[in-house]
Amino acid sequence: MSVRDPIKVKDAERYGLSPLILYELTIAGLPIRWMTSSPVDQPMAFRDVLLDAWSNARGLCGRPDILRINRHLATASTELVREMAKIGVQVEVADAKEKSLPASLRSDQDSSRWLLDTW
Repeated sequence: MSVRDPIKVKDAERYGLSPLILYELTIAGLPIRWMTSSPVDQPMAFRDVLLDAWSNARGLCGRPDILRINRHLATASTELVREMAKIGVQVEVADAKEKSLPASLRSDQDSSRWLLDTW
C-alpha cells in the first residue's frame, strides 16, 4: 500500500501494515530502474542488493567498473567500498556539488509513489 500523506507506524500496524525499506538502483542518463524491498526489521546488505540487481535487472550487463554513490549511502554502509573492491568494482563517493545523484534520487522517490503500478 502506498499513501501520499505520512502515516505513523503504530497507526499502520492497526491495519496490519508494516514498513518496508525500498531499494532502487538507477543508471544515470538511462531509463534503467530496478527495485526491491525488505521488511524494516530485516534490512538487506547493500552489497547483496547490488549483486542481485546486477544479476537480474533487465538492461544491466553485470557489474560496473565504477559505482558512484552519495555521501549518505557511504556513511550508512562504511564497508561497501571494501566489499566492492573485492569483486573489482571501484566506488566513488560523489561530492556535494554533484547534481545528477540528487536529481536521480528525487526521480526515484517520485517513481516509488507509483510502485504498485510498476512493480
